[in-house]
Amino acid sequence: MTGGKTVLRPQYEFWFSQKAIADIDAVTRQVQYLGTGPLWVVQGPHIKPNRTFYFYVRSVNVVGKSAFVEASGLPQDDAAGILEVIKDDIVTSEAWDALSGQVNSNTSGIIETALANNADMQRWRKENGERKAEILEVRTTLVDETQAFAEKLEHVSVKLGENEAAIKTKATTVFKQNGDGKAIHSVEAGIIHDGQYDSAGIAIGAEVKDGQVKTQVLFEADRLALLNRANGQVTVPFVVQNGQVFMNKAFINYAGMTLAKVGSWYSANYVPGQSGTIMRNDGSFELNGRQQGGRMAINSDSISVYDGGGNLKVRLGKLN
Repeated sequence: MTGGKTVLRPQYEFWFSQKAIADIDAVTRQVQYLGTGPLWVVQGPHIKPNRTFYFYVRSVNVVGKSAFVEASGLPQDDAAGILEVIKDDIVTSEAWDALSGQVNSNTSGIIETALANNADMQRWRKENGERKAEILEVRTTLVDETQAFAEKLEHVSVKLGENEAAIKTKATTVFKQNGDGKAIHSVEAGIIHDGQYDSAGIAIGAEVKDGQVKTQVLFEADRLALLNRANGQVTVPFVVQNGQVFMNKAFINYAGMTLAKVGSWYSANYVPGQSGTIMRNDGSFELNGRQQGGRMAINSDSISVYDGGGNLKVRLGKLN
């Protein structure tokens, strides 16, 4: 028998619903089919915090299919917990592997691998005492019964005494016979100064493993900034630095916040003494509620009720 390992590998059908199904035999008629695999991840705009979602799973093998089993999940809006889950997913990815190493002026390992794979290689190198400069380019193509592999690597480095600077650019594509594959393009920049290593990098990755596709763009840096040179002036509308995000202006359709520190804010329909809401950083505020036939206004001094003609009918608190 051929393909025994594949046949015996656990496989499951995954079905997804935003509500519980009363008749589990009706799953295939009423529920969204996600796919078949050893596991499945559901994410995106359809998943809302603090709302229960339902999954229906059954095993699949050469004998047939089992009965469905129901499982439910309640997504949370705990940002710290969500970020931890995302981080764990990132650090197990191929794109992260492209950034997790140390890039320096030592190219002996790259050259050994290139020679072992019979790769095409070019090297430009100059050395004068404790000063060294090198450019190394390697192009590798491999095809055998298990995979097709192509990679281009460029390594640029200098060394002066104990200080080093290097940039490694690598584009890797591979597909294996078992269906796993990846396309990763990464750029890493690193320096060693006074014995301290620091780096920055970017990795663009699309990968599939066990039928699960993952695409992502990863940045590694102390500071990530978006610059705008409009009208000859440099502005910085967006910066990530020291674990914080800074934005000059933002239009947000929906925001879930555990804690917000705000200066002054007001609603889009705020008109002083007429409509909307404002909260000022000095502690004063104004709330205007309008209905047919009148309105109510609440501020830091009083509560006032007006009729449809705008005439004051009731006031509690400061009277003038």
